[in-house]
Amino acid sequence: MYAKCGNLEDCSLVFKRMRQRDVVAWNSIISGFSQNGCGIDALNLFEEMKKEGTEPDHVTFVNVLSSCSHVGLVERGWSYLRSMLNDYGLVPLIEHYACMVDILSRAGLFKEAKDFIESVPINHGTCLWRIVLGACHNYRNFDIGAYAGERVMELGSQDSSAYILLANIYAAWSRWDDVERIRGLMRLRGVDKDPGCSWVELYNTVHVFVARELQHPEIEDIYAELRRLIKNMKDEGYRPASRSPCHDYLESEIKFQTEEASQLMASALS
Repeated sequence: MYAKCGNLEDCSLVFKRMRQRDVVAWNSIISGFSQNGCGIDALNLFEEMKKEGTEPDHVTFVNVLSSCSHVGLVERGWSYLRSMLNDYGLVPLIEHYACMVDILSRAGLFKEAKDFIESVPINHGTCLWRIVLGACHNYRNFDIGAYAGERVMELGSQDSSAYILLANIYAAWSRWDDVERIRGLMRLRGVDKDPGCSWVELYNTVHVFVARELQHPEIEDIYAELRRLIKNMKDEGYRPASRSPCHDYLESEIKFQTEEASQLMASALS
């Protein structure tokens, strides 16, 4: 509870007061530190756990590998993955392979990630390729990103974000025929992009916002404030930090959606 609230001090205090600490207790505190951005501390706790003689389980290694991913410890990640089977007889599951792919991808080691995925002995569906696709999009590694994306397409993914990421990679690569092919594949397979959704709690009331929806009781004031903020940004000289063919391609899409949303709002408010 304390860890999920971000209160690691009280989390540690309760943990230290425990008379007996089993693998569940260790997993809880290791996970808490890992998820709150304290990866090194989480790994130190794991080493302390081993010294006390508590046997780690599959959940332990998910937390440990996740910590390595966030801290960027590639070699240590490899060491822990090998240790699972060699030292504890734990056969890695899809979650552990996913963590290792994430470690390599965050470090920009896409060739190693690709080779590792192709050596994985269990059926992983689109999971591992999807991790590489997202990371390649961020690192602008179009070659392996396109390879990973096409593997996801071959497996018949229904994840709309995978199609969009791959289309954006091809757009940034100026491969417009491939962009249209991926968009056509989305339509053919009936894959729809889920609308973006966010929410905020204010005075014990949860306000939910869905992209392009007009049902909020204060929608007129919300759009008026957005227009004011956009004007202020333009008046202060705000411009995108960089441009690419992908920006030009997406700009027309955004402009069309913005105009359509404005028309829907005007109709709803009239």
